[in-house]
Amino acid sequence: MLNRSQEMEEQCLPIVSLVIVADKSRCPANFVPITSTHDDNSDADLWKDGFGFGIFTRSVRYLAVNRRVADTNGPLDNRLIIILLFTL
Repeated sequence: MLNRSQEMEEQCLPIVSLVIVADKSRCPANFVPITSTHDDNSDADLWKDGFGFGIFTRSVRYLAVNRRVADTNGPLDNRLIIILLFTL
């Protein structure tokens, strides 16, 4: 059974925007970073660096989502439908 995160509001709004951020403390306004996985609470970093000299200059990437519709006078059917991720 899935449990809701404490960071989510009472009403679960659809995701309307998705960004990738390099610093989870500097997300754009109204975006919430996904910092840990749901199943085992491990770090949700998308850019797993190897060990070695990269420890001091470790690059991280986190997904951040926005669940707020900016214009409430417009249609409320703004939600993210398709996400395509490619790895090379």
